Amino acid sequence: MSRSSSGPSDSTSSSPSLDRSALIYMLLLAVQFGLQPILTRRFTPPDITRSTVVLIQELVKGLLALSMMQITGSTKSALNGKSQ
Repeated sequence: MSRSSSGPSDSTSSSPSLDRSALIYMLLLAVQFGLQPILTRRFTPPDITRSTVVLIQELVKGLLALSMMQITGSTKSALNGKSQ
């Protein structure tokens, strides 16, 4: 078996870069990831069921994500698995 010289390693194109909005969303996600445990400890009473808090947090995050997708118009393509 011989190898052709036109393999992926011979490509002269540069690697794909992230656009500005992707970097902003990743920054916001990092801030949310860092602040969520601090805010949860600060604003929830100690006798509350932790699983309820986690469930509500995840539901709110899901609703926020769906509403942001609805605002940007990417809901249908995201749910169908297609890129825009």
